[in-house]
Amino acid sequence: MLEHRMADEFRRDFEAATQILSETKPFDIAPLQKAMAEYFFQFEPQVTNLYIKLATMISNSEWTGRIATLNYDRLLALSLISQGIQPFCYPGNPSTQASIELCLPHGCSYMFSPLIRTNNSAGTLAFLGLQVRFASGQPETILDPSMFRHRIKSDDIPPVMSYFEPLKRTTTGGDFIRTQRQRFSEIIEGAEKVAVVGIQVRQRDEHIWEPLKQTNAEILYCSGKDSGEEYKKWSSLARPAKKNKVLGGYFREEFDEILSFIGLQKFESRKEP
Repeated sequence: MLEHRMADEFRRDFEAATQILSETKPFDIAPLQKAMAEYFFQFEPQVTNLYIKLATMISNSEWTGRIATLNYDRLLALSLISQGIQPFCYPGNPSTQASIELCLPHGCSYMFSPLIRTNNSAGTLAFLGLQVRFASGQPETILDPSMFRHRIKSDDIPPVMSYFEPLKRTTTGGDFIRTQRQRFSEIIEGAEKVAVVGIQVRQRDEHIWEPLKQTNAEILYCSGKDSGEEYKKWSSLARPAKKNKVLGGYFREEFDEILSFIGLQKFESRKEP
């Protein structure tokens, strides 16, 4: 009966349900996180994917921007790599001239702690979910599907990704997540223009919305009409004297407008064929 009630809770509000699960069945939190990682890891960009188009335009340009994502899938990383661009996370350094910083304030499904390996074949490992922290250094990136499957099946500790719950806590890689959130704040503070795409205004996510509130950068917001209205309400109070541009559509519909805003279109044909 509890399982049926929880299923309804997850359908109604996934974040709130994760919080309830952590309080009522804390030992189920890590398996849930691993299952989510497996789900997000499976997606691969197709040739028509807008991330591929974005990566192609970056590759053909002299664009010097940075990208931050809250998504847990591999789409953005694989798209960049497919176009010869090597993504890296601070405090790592660019490995080639064709590198771009990818900031991950919530971590990602393909990142694992290199300092924590457990094999719970005897069924002896248990921890109280969100009440436990496993700090680690720079995580190990595993994009290969076979290596990922081996790691996700053989290791009881979940990947370095924040739980989808109100406080966006994490059990693994806490120091990396903190570094990424600080880096996100620094990037936003130093930017002239910021395109915010596909995220709803959740003021409780202070690590995201406080830097956006404080920056003097011009912000373009794109997440559909309803979310756009929420952003307008938020920005009228949080950024009343600063530049805000709100688009009514979604990423696909407003793709060209977004790229023009961040200065990519004018570089589209700069690279020689």
